[in-house]
Amino acid sequence: MTVLVNADGTLERAEVNGQINMKSFLTGNPDVKLGLNEDLTINKDEQGYGNHAQLDRCSFHQCVDLREFTTARILTVRPPEGEFSVMTYQVPEDFPISIPFRLITVVNDTDVNRDIDVRLKLRCELPINSHAVNVKLKLPVPKITTNISQQLSDPGQTAVFQSNEKCILWQINKVSGGMEVSGTFRIIAPGRTKSSRLELGPVALDFEISNYVCSGLRIRFVKIFDRSQSLVPPSKWVRLLTLGDSYIFKI
Repeated sequence: MTVLVNADGTLERAEVNGQINMKSFLTGNPDVKLGLNEDLTINKDEQGYGNHAQLDRCSFHQCVDLREFTTARILTVRPPEGEFSVMTYQVPEDFPISIPFRLITVVNDTDVNRDIDVRLKLRCELPINSHAVNVKLKLPVPKITTNISQQLSDPGQTAVFQSNEKCILWQINKVSGGMEVSGTFRIIAPGRTKSSRLELGPVALDFEISNYVCSGLRIRFVKIFDRSQSLVPPSKWVRLLTLGDSYIFKI
């Protein structure tokens, strides 16, 4: 997921690139049928209805049979052993996407004879039954910064000044949907000037969200058939995952 948010909080760009990966240990070349959203539309020339998912620029692995895809949104896969990408896709740029995080930034740097105070408030916009883990925010600071002090809102958070990269790394173990976390940082930068403010930011966000996808794509079922087309009941597991590829907040 690629997101760029302006300093006033308006969304400048949001792009979602996704894929369906499969890891198979099956023998005997069985057919695996994947049922996707029945109301899924591909490309802008297809008409959807309701709160449907819409994808663009789809490509499929050579082992995928698409004969049932147009009418029933079913992919028939004869998987090779190991892991591979069944399908890759993009979400159209004009399709409304709910981004999972918002950031409010307050900077106090009016007096060049004092340190810079920065307050970051991160809000998770996920549904309340979802959460993000391994959340990391990286805030570049002026090159003359020597140290920082910090005040974090909750346990399960850490923040360090990485002097070699001249940035603050704020790490949060878990953020649930609807939750807000905040960090207040004093940036100690002796001898700074007004132009030092230009070296502050932007904030880069990294995260991992399980059981949630921004595209709205769903897998309705996974069924496995042997060569006689008899249903086979091996173990199967579907995992949904959203990752922040380039998620940037201007400040």
